[in-house]
Amino acid sequence: MGKAYDVKNEIKTILDTLVSTDLGQVIISDFRKDFWEQDIAKYPAAIISTPGISASEVKTNAQNLRTYEFEIVVIMKGENITHIYDVENLMDKIADAFDNNPTLNGVACGAIEPTTTPIQAVSYQDKTFVMFSIIIRAKVMIELTF
Repeated sequence: MGKAYDVKNEIKTILDTLVSTDLGQVIISDFRKDFWEQDIAKYPAAIISTPGISASEVKTNAQNLRTYEFEIVVIMKGENITHIYDVENLMDKIADAFDNNPTLNGVACGAIEPTTTPIQAVSYQDKTFVMFSIIIRAKVMIELTF
């Protein structure tokens, strides 16, 4: 498997540490389905997307520093939220988990830069959900083989 696969698995490992205390479940997205077609059994759910490459920088004649960008969509049931602080606290806990592991257990080169999108309410099939995304930009050194 490639570097993107390794980074995605470490992201999942870090998120799994929040299951039972802060998250209901963590899902690696099947990109062929939208978020509402995922098999979500417990909320809040964190869905890890397929990455994009947002930057690639030549470091030496044998290495590139590649930045993989992952979106983690967090979905909370509106009925389970008692105050906006519930959403903000979850956002902080997820960001803190990545801030405290800047190399993703050695897979990334550090400075993974977790950021968030604005919180939004969404109605789907007569239910209300609150969503936000955590964006992880993981820098990984790629060894060139030419």
